Amino acid sequence: MAPTDLTDHARNAVYVAVGLGVIAARNVDDAVRQLLDTLEQRAGQGRDRFGDLDRFIAAVDAVNERLDQRTQLLEERVAELEDRIDNVLDRVEDTLPVTAADVLAQARGAARDARGQLRSLVGRAA
Repeated sequence: MAPTDLTDHARNAVYVAVGLGVIAARNVDDAVRQLLDTLEQRAGQGRDRFGDLDRFIAAVDAVNERLDQRTQLLEERVAELEDRIDNVLDRVEDTLPVTAADVLAQARGAARDARGQLRSLVGRAA
């Protein structure tokens, strides 16, 4: 396999990782929107009844807990994926000529920056 093929594969792996992060962020964003819609509906139904307020608060707490658990699970899975990709790219980088390794290192740095920006956006959306 030619060094350019390895670089292309590594670049594609980085793009896949970033793409998975974008998809995950969209899923989290959709879940937050659905949660807010559900909470608004339940709030509208329960405002006139004091007894319903306690159930509503318990439901909100349960939904918040579930969302926190899913967010934590998603963060763990993304971290595992990033580690796997980094391990593969480390091995690929070790086999490349210096120039190709430098290009791969730059691509990895750009991907790392993109992941950081994505996490920042997701953090603000939540």
